[in-house]
Amino acid sequence: MTNDQEPTLEEMWPLPPGIKLRRPQFGSSPESAPVTVRGSENTADATLNSERFEIRWKDPEQGFAVAMREQPDGRLIAEVSGVGNSLLGKWVSVSLAGMVNDHLISKTIALKAPEQNGCNASADFGLLTDVARELGPQIRMIVFLLL
Repeated sequence: MTNDQEPTLEEMWPLPPGIKLRRPQFGSSPESAPVTVRGSENTADATLNSERFEIRWKDPEQGFAVAMREQPDGRLIAEVSGVGNSLLGKWVSVSLAGMVNDHLISKTIALKAPEQNGCNASADFGLLTDVARELGPQIRMIVFLLL
């Protein structure tokens, strides 16, 4: 029997120079509560709700927040904001998931825009009607930092 350790994936399949394999760092709560898309259910609450669709997620431990908002044109935009400059140049994975299947719609967003007290970035997830058709009437957001 030998004490040799098994090689790591990086040792077995080295990446080209300059390419970095990013590792996820999950916070205390990587998933938001599900939000129902208005008009997607037959309840009076859903049909009477005229507010735009929105999901908010925040992780004070990691120092950033994400707001997914329906725009006036019906598109979903994810806005990521980081506190402090330590997140500048980092990447955030933002995914939308339904409650009935395992399908995800994901974007990797680079925090490249410096602000006075941090950094921000945004990404377009397409039309809310298309997202709801693909994921179902209840949508949740899953977020983690990529190091």
